[in-house]
Amino acid sequence: MGIDRLDKPCAAPVPTALTVEEITVAVADHFGISVDVLTGPGRGRVDTSRRAVAYRLCAEFTETSLLQIGRSFGGRDHTSVQCGLAKPLDLIHEAALDCLRTAFSHRTDHAREVVARWPFKSRRKPIKPMFFRRYTA
Repeated sequence: MGIDRLDKPCAAPVPTALTVEEITVAVADHFGISVDVLTGPGRGRVDTSRRAVAYRLCAEFTETSLLQIGRSFGGRDHTSVQCGLAKPLDLIHEAALDCLRTAFSHRTDHAREVVARWPFKSRRKPIKPMFFRRYTA
């Protein structure tokens, strides 16, 4: 009756390994830029910080070498990836790293989270002081 069902092993879902291209697309989508900007020759502070986030995710979630990671980011050397891994991140890029790391760990739909948080991005008004202290001499 029901015993023949128990003899057959059930197939558990096997998580697929991430690739550098998938991580690159996810980081570019998170920051709202194209993959060409992320892998391009830009050497600005913002570009290198975004690239450092992608380097860290690639080093953490893939088994590729630093040389292969650098080559997939526009033909860079392994020392560029090492500098990106050693670079301290500011709070915005650290929060993006944590968000993407959580999404990759749980394999959630990243685009849904981006759309959910998009209207709340930098719409806060500056705080006005409640009173002014007047100094009289």
